[in-house]
Amino acid sequence: MVNIRFLTLATAVIALSTIAIPNPADAAGSRDDVATVRDLPPLTPKNHPRIMTMMDATSASDCIGRPVTPLCAVETKMACFLRNDDSLCEVAVGESFNLSGMIMAPASLRYRVTKAAIVDDRHFPWPPIDKIFEPDRIIPRVKVGDVRIEVRKQMCFDFSALNCEKSGSVIIYVIRKVNRFWQLQGWAGKALP
Repeated sequence: MVNIRFLTLATAVIALSTIAIPNPADAAGSRDDVATVRDLPPLTPKNHPRIMTMMDATSASDCIGRPVTPLCAVETKMACFLRNDDSLCEVAVGESFNLSGMIMAPASLRYRVTKAAIVDDRHFPWPPIDKIFEPDRIIPRVKVGDVRIEVRKQMCFDFSALNCEKSGSVIIYVIRKVNRFWQLQGWAGKALP
């Protein structure tokens, strides 16, 4: 009798192990373009902001122009606008922004990663639609498995990032793995009071 119970229990365990449990990553596309927890950047402490300048050597990021992580893609896009370098936008976003007409750019940026998450079907990554810019361009591109990174940044008027605007802005980025690199799918921001 004991052997039959053991056999029945073992059969039940085997049966349970063969039940197909849906994987949310499968809804996002191929396994290669779905983010994992390892892809998320650490949050930046309030008293230790990251600095971006006009040169790689004096910037916190060591991967501007090489979007090998979601944060590298975000930093590449930020550098594109800071440095007025359209080739960096091509790398980060996959399209040109024709920045030749841009007149003023800050001398440096101070920024912090304040939130990072993987988009799933239960958590839509945006604040209410009336609080963001260009919703038509951004929202349709978001899909399950993308990475959402929220950055609080301040424009600085000196190269040492000491003389910066008081409040700054919050930018929400959505990034997706495309082939072996990460690419921005959209972003939205708002100025802080």
